[in-house]
Amino acid sequence: MFYRCAVLGILGLLASGVPAYGQSCQSLNAIGGDGTQVRKIVSAPGMLISRNNYNTDFGVPGGAMFDRFVVDLMPEQTAKYNISVYLKYSDGTKDQFYRNSSVRLLEGQPLKIAAIPRRDNQPYQVNVRVGDISSTGHKYSVSVAGCVVEEEFGDAGTSERANDLDRTENTELPATLEDPNRIENTELPVTLEDPNQLHN
Repeated sequence: MFYRCAVLGILGLLASGVPAYGQSCQSLNAIGGDGTQVRKIVSAPGMLISRNNYNTDFGVPGGAMFDRFVVDLMPEQTAKYNISVYLKYSDGTKDQFYRNSSVRLLEGQPLKIAAIPRRDNQPYQVNVRVGDISSTGHKYSVSVAGCVVEEEFGDAGTSERANDLDRTENTELPATLEDPNRIENTELPVTLEDPNQLHN
């Protein structure tokens, strides 16, 4: 029940007309890479003397206070991909915000996934894992941005940070819930009822 209410609550925020929200974002640097975008060809699974290239980490600047992290994954071919997204914390724990072992992506159409950090605790890295034996050879590029959500006030012409927007303490969001701005690719849980039928 709590799981379902969390999903309906987020969809309700999207459907309501007030208040309006915007966001300012900062691209994160890839760990061990050069720049903010990484292009990969999925390797074969790792063996005893070799490693796979499934994991890509992006560093979160120290002292940053982001409300959400947005993963932007661009496939270079139409195929099924195995994708997971984690937020990693300095105490050795991590939160998984997306997992789909067989998501079909279309060439040139990006997949965007939003991950919300814990209240008053910023991760030090965002991990994007892409790959399995069935996706060996698939090509893609990926980047991650840290975003601050702002609440717009039309009359005053100013904005302020909406600290609690879409952030629910200790809430496990559905692993397949993507960025609300890309509803057409969102895979809602099969137990999600039609809001118009909740009275039954």
